[in-house]
Amino acid sequence: MSTVGWQRVALGAIAVAVGWMSLPLTALLLDTVVPDLLLPIALLGTVGICAAAGAGLRQAAGPDASARRGAAVGALAGLAAAIVSYVALFVLITGLGSGAG
Repeated sequence: MSTVGWQRVALGAIAVAVGWMSLPLTALLLDTVVPDLLLPIALLGTVGICAAAGAGLRQAAGPDASARRGAAVGALAGLAAAIVSYVALFVLITGLGSGAG
């Protein structure tokens, strides 16, 4: 696999890990301080961390990509991972997929 391919895999893994852990960690740290803002803070944190990772792994956006384009791709990957993670967490918490009625 080329450098571009490895950087895409690495950015995807970072986005999934950060997206999955952002809400529980934000709730652990800030639940008593700002309970109404947990989702936006977790989302901004995920997008920010993934944008920084994308800027560092800028070839994930293409072989000749700039740091800005890498950050944009990282931010979009983080946004997608956060949304999928929040939906999965909601399904797990509410038991929508369990079939129990």
